Amino acid sequence: MREAYTVAEPCFAHELYFVEESQFVDEDLCATVDTGCQRTAVGSSTLARLLKKHPEELGVVFRPEQHNFRSVNGISSASRVACVPTSLGKQGSILRPAVFEEGQTKEAPFLLSHPFLLQCKAVLHLDPAAGLSLHLRKFDCTVPLHLGPTGALRVPLNQLSQGMMTKLRRAMQELGKTQAKKFTACCRIGPRP
Repeated sequence: MREAYTVAEPCFAHELYFVEESQFVDEDLCATVDTGCQRTAVGSSTLARLLKKHPEELGVVFRPEQHNFRSVNGISSASRVACVPTSLGKQGSILRPAVFEEGQTKEAPFLLSHPFLLQCKAVLHLDPAAGLSLHLRKFDCTVPLHLGPTGALRVPLNQLSQGMMTKLRRAMQELGKTQAKKFTACCRIGPRP
């Protein structure tokens, strides 16, 4: 675990902020906001670390799906997605990242893509005085952000309430039963609006 920082006053000479307060955040249970990512994705090693600390009763469901990614390192591919229950949204959500399983891509962080952000009608609030947050307008939900070890914006995925746990457990059981059900990048758990 490491500390997540809320920033105070900027020091423009060095383009950094001084720390005002901190709290412990387990980086293994967080995702990175990546506006350059074409699809939500995660490395298999990163996913394994997340699942090791995630509530076991929620589980994860894998689905075969082929995805190719272009990057500065060439083309990477993924042959499956993981349906991962998270605390994003008022009632929780199931994210479907493509899973990288080869070479260096196994270590890729959990990346929230720009299509995911667009679908959720996301607004980034990067006000050092008020704190960093991500508002998912589609779900009228705000989640805290922090700066991770590399300076990337990080989102906690495990701030699960008992109500979320109940709904997500039910949804994951249903998802495990059916092959035909197709979930979107961030599906709402509960009645449709």
